[in-house]
Amino acid sequence: MKIIDKDILTRRYHTFDHRIDEEVYEKINKSYNRKKTVEIEYFNTKSAEIIERMIDVYYKDRRYVIGYCHIRKAIRKFRTSRIISAKITDKNYSIPGDFDKNKFTNL
Repeated sequence: MKIIDKDILTRRYHTFDHRIDEEVYEKINKSYNRKKTVEIEYFNTKSAEIIERMIDVYYKDRRYVIGYCHIRKAIRKFRTSRIISAKITDKNYSIPGDFDKNKFTNL
């Protein structure tokens, strides 16, 4: 069991802290290029907890990852700097033809 100091995590993953784990970003980039579902650990600032998600990456840049979340069964937007870890799975996906990143990038 991990013991987590929530105050430290909240400061590290604060909205104005844009540090990105380059190894994590590289895995997200590979999952996007290969169209493979990625399992991530994501820091939720509201609950100050780390949550696991399985996502199909539809769009990514240095600031955000937009993709289908298998847990929420919806397209979600994730701040790249809050993704703690990423693991590429063997599951393939395709991006829907009607996906429009502009519906999500201005949120």
